[in-house]
Amino acid sequence: MKKLYHGKTKDVLTDESTGSVYLLFKDDATGENGVFDPGSNTVGGSVDGKGKIGLKISKYFFELMAANNIPTHYLGADIDAGLMQVRKLTVPKLEFVLRYFTAGSMCRRFHARGRHPL
Repeated sequence: MKKLYHGKTKDVLTDESTGSVYLLFKDDATGENGVFDPGSNTVGGSVDGKGKIGLKISKYFFELMAANNIPTHYLGADIDAGLMQVRKLTVPKLEFVLRYFTAGSMCRRFHARGRHPL
C-alpha cells in the first residue's frame, strides 16, 4: 500500500490496485518528554495496543451511526491489521475536540494551572 498522509496517530494509505483508502491506527501517543498529552502537537511515545483499541472504539461508534442511518466515511475495519477502510473524500481543515475538562494545549493557552472544569 502507498502512504498518502503521515499523521501523529494515524496514517492514510491507498491500495493502488483497487483504489481503496484505509486509515492505519498507530500505537503512537501525543505528548512531550515522556508525558502523554492528548492536546500536544508532537508524538511523545507509544503504547502497545493503543491503535487497535482506538480502532475498536471507532468501529463501535461508526457502526452505531450506520445503524441509525447517519452517513459517514466508514466502510469497515480489520482490527488485527489496525486498518479502517474509508471512503475517499476531501477533509475540511477543521478539528473538534470535546471534553468535560480542559486538557493539553487548551490549559496552556487559557489557564495558568492544569486541568479545570469548563
